Amino acid sequence: MRSYFSVVQSSFNLINGFEKKYLWTFVILTVTINLLSLSRLFILQFLFNRIQMKAGVVTEYLVLISVYVLSEVIEKICDAWFAYYGTKIRLNFKVYVDKLILNHGETLSLSSFEKSETFDIIQRTQNLNSDDILDFCQEHIKMISTIINIVSYLYVIIRVSYGLLPLVLIIPIIQFVVNNIINEKQYSILRKRTDKTRESWYYKFLLLSGTYFKEIKLFNYYKKLKEKHINLEHYFKRQDLKIAKESATKNGLLSILNSIILGAVFVFTILKGFEGDVLLGDVIIFIRSVNSLQLQITTILSTGTEILKKRLYFEQFLEFFKIEVFSWQSEFNEHISSIEEIEVKNLSFKYPKTERNIIKNVSLKLKSGNLYALVGPNGSGKTTFIKLLLGLYKDYEGKIIINGSDLLKVDKSSFLECSSVLFQDFLKVEGTLEENIKLNSQNETSLNTYLSEFNLNEFSYGNEQFQLGYWFDSGQQLSAGEWQRVALARVFYRDATFRILDEPNSNLDALSNERMLDSLRNRIPDTINIIILHNTELFKKYIDYYLKFSKDGSIEVIKNEEKL
Repeated sequence: MRSYFSVVQSSFNLINGFEKKYLWTFVILTVTINLLSLSRLFILQFLFNRIQMKAGVVTEYLVLISVYVLSEVIEKICDAWFAYYGTKIRLNFKVYVDKLILNHGETLSLSSFEKSETFDIIQRTQNLNSDDILDFCQEHIKMISTIINIVSYLYVIIRVSYGLLPLVLIIPIIQFVVNNIINEKQYSILRKRTDKTRESWYYKFLLLSGTYFKEIKLFNYYKKLKEKHINLEHYFKRQDLKIAKESATKNGLLSILNSIILGAVFVFTILKGFEGDVLLGDVIIFIRSVNSLQLQITTILSTGTEILKKRLYFEQFLEFFKIEVFSWQSEFNEHISSIEEIEVKNLSFKYPKTERNIIKNVSLKLKSGNLYALVGPNGSGKTTFIKLLLGLYKDYEGKIIINGSDLLKVDKSSFLECSSVLFQDFLKVEGTLEENIKLNSQNETSLNTYLSEFNLNEFSYGNEQFQLGYWFDSGQQLSAGEWQRVALARVFYRDATFRILDEPNSNLDALSNERMLDSLRNRIPDTINIIILHNTELFKKYIDYYLKFSKDGSIEVIKNEEKL
């Protein structure tokens, strides 16, 4: 129960953080509309009873009818106003929730995205949209007005007969219990198949994104991927239909039984009317009250069921915000304007849930004006090492020292401004050429030099707004080599004193290789340069030191005697 109230409080806090007056507005409006509806019911009762008794005067009837109509008009105005206000709130709240998710995503560590559990949590977070959060809170408030209605209808029914109450209440209560059990089953199924749902989405993404279409078609893989996706969807369908069948069968039988019971109750009431035990207005309001009471009880119980269901999904939504935050800033915030030396002392690192140190007790220095080539077999830790130097992992042993200061104490914004990196799986933005090169760089230098330096004018004709990729604005897809030249322009455009290139020539032709080498050679004197290579032949006359990685986690520093 404490957990339940904690979730409810979290949802209310979330909405209050967005718009404090919204929930109060909803409370006032909901209660007002329900009171107006109840007032019309009692006005009708009073009118019919007065007419049957031939009491009162015409003006009295006209006043009551006017109040009845006015009550309905006010309710319609409230409904229309809140429909617009509610839509505006929902649209703004959607943006607010998206921003919260993305803001938290910005604080996550790289290691978080190297765990399948993180993607399961993200998938489950997406199962709950912003409207569900608003509805979760609103349904708690609606229950207050529903309880007011139930008390009013109970009063009317009790005045006719106490004995009818159990007959009116029994079926809705059974339906609540049944539906709650079914919803628990459905939630359990959805949670257990999170990874399968993500798998199905992934297959469809591969089939329709266009990125991998060539290989999928050429290797005749399309049909197999399609079958995998369809088989999973059939599996989901069978699970969902089983739940739907159970729900339809049980609720259908209970609804039939309820109709029979209500029929008997109505016959009893009408007979009492014929016998003169109750007035016509009382008979009419009784029948309406029985219908309304059942509707309200069904509503409050189904709302309770829906609340319990959404509470489970909202808990999943909150799970995302419990993923450990990675502090991209240091509490010391030592600002740097350049990176002149990087020293590694007794550095060791292993990935979570593994025993082997991929980097083990390494000590070395990297100095400005040198080109360091990282060489070694696959899986020996070359990419891991550069991630450590860039501050993407913090759970390492030993020290990484930048210009004499511990990396953990250096201001990360200034550190990243001094760094530039090209990964093998570099970012390809489906956007303009300018956006792809600049990203968020503070460098105001014109792009023209870089377009020429990396021969990007060949396909862009010097147009910085040239659209890359097929996804938007009728853009043009690039070859692997053209994309790599764009990524290289991005790396060298950034005014960095620490530069990392991971297999920078993997997709380049001979001419592009020469241009890249010229760009690198011209910038070596004032920067620390790291290059990851499997074939060093092309670069050996420029390399100052080799960092030779071994599977045992060691790194050997070897001076290049063949450098020009």
